[in-house]
Amino acid sequence: VEWRNQMFHTLQQGMPPNEKSICQILPSFDGSSQNDKQNSWYLSTILNATRFPDDKDYIHHDWTFTLLSEVLPFLLNDEESSELVVNPDVQLRIEYFARMVVQRIQTHLHSNYSQKKKPPPPIKIAVVGGSIPEGRECIIQSSKIKIPSGSIMSNPTYCAWPYRLESFLNSFLGLEVVKVVNLAEEGTDLGFATRLFQHRLLPSFLWNNNVEDGERNGFDLVIVAYETREIMFGETANDGGSSSSEEKEVARKQQLNKFVNAVDGLSCATPPPLIIHLDDLPTVVGGNTHEENVIAIATKQKKRKQQQVLGGDNILSVRYADIVNRVLKTDDDTSFGMEGHVVMTWIVAHALADITSQYCSSYQKDGTSAIKIQQMMNENKLNACSSNENKKESPCTFAWFASPKG
Repeated sequence: VEWRNQMFHTLQQGMPPNEKSICQILPSFDGSSQNDKQNSWYLSTILNATRFPDDKDYIHHDWTFTLLSEVLPFLLNDEESSELVVNPDVQLRIEYFARMVVQRIQTHLHSNYSQKKKPPPPIKIAVVGGSIPEGRECIIQSSKIKIPSGSIMSNPTYCAWPYRLESFLNSFLGLEVVKVVNLAEEGTDLGFATRLFQHRLLPSFLWNNNVEDGERNGFDLVIVAYETREIMFGETANDGGSSSSEEKEVARKQQLNKFVNAVDGLSCATPPPLIIHLDDLPTVVGGNTHEENVIAIATKQKKRKQQQVLGGDNILSVRYADIVNRVLKTDDDTSFGMEGHVVMTWIVAHALADITSQYCSSYQKDGTSAIKIQQMMNENKLNACSSNENKKESPCTFAWFASPKG
């Protein structure tokens, strides 16, 4: 919430020129000035933004409040959070994503739209994944809470966290600036998503955009929500368990890098989109039971429950299993429920603000990185775009999709 407030305040100063970092008007925030009154207001702000669009009477208010109260201590437990350390390519992706978000917001705030002048295009976010982001098991576990009569919440597509993320971000910002496209499909793996991007089997509104208005072809942010086993499927699934943990990690990164290359191939004329992998591996493992693991996680004080690390060469990983398992008290995705989808909405939204804040903090402290980023911004391209393997594939003229059973 503080990140949003500072961003809106600094927008009054205007945007920096394209060759300067967005961090020059978007200061980092460490949260050290919060007090009880602020925290109470922040909680209310987040709670209101979480309300499902057609839950007019907010009958899920108390249920959501209880869930949020359990999640926040783990989301904000970053007293000694480490700085975001990534390669310059990823820094540039963060820079351009943050710049586009701020530009869209500024344009909305300072323009009046009519039939002749349309609002700027939304920030386009893609989610790829399997059954959970598609909406499986998005049901309320408690018999005391009901889905509002006639609500689209009963449809897994709208109950799932990708739709909730779009609703939350737009409500939180008070502007319609985000569009989330859910490409998740049950029974698929990352190789399936890679082919979607390689052959441009994507919604038609992503193409032929007005680049002069700052709109790129393809997506601005891509979220990989496949579980680890779904990323490595095909590489190690049939090895009879003979692969070592090191070999599995290599296979995992190889699959992620193939996906990154496919995504980057869509937008070589502009900086490629920011790509985030939602990592389902827990930070702390070692207990004999789930309960012991949860206790080990909870007692590891001043340790980030979300960590941004490199999941591939040009991809950020955000670990979420610690928070979800602790709040839902389970490590079984069949018990994920609607609670899990709401929690994932908060985790992803917090991660986006946290990544931007950490990036700006590192930018302001590290003069060398700042100079490098400015040089890359001036060039307006990445080395990846000169690679032959990133040339655009021809789009398919026809595609046939089948369920896992054919």
